[in-house]
Amino acid sequence: MLYIALENADFVWREEQVKEVDKLWKDGEPLDAIAKLMGRPKRDVFLLIYDRLDTGKLSRRRGSIFGQRHNQKAKGE
Repeated sequence: MLYIALENADFVWREEQVKEVDKLWKDGEPLDAIAKLMGRPKRDVFLLIYDRLDTGKLSRRRGSIFGQRHNQKAKGE
């Protein structure tokens, strides 16, 4: 028996969507906010971001998937 991981995931993104996710990532938006703005499940956005980081198209950032807003809340700002 075979198990297919993430069989329900949608890996298809239009170029303009990828550019928007890249911009939101660079602007420090958290994963859940990006997913909501894109109208996609967090899983699909996470996989796109993971792919973009893995291929060097995005850079790691402070706050990781939680973004800069997470860091600001943690500091009480």
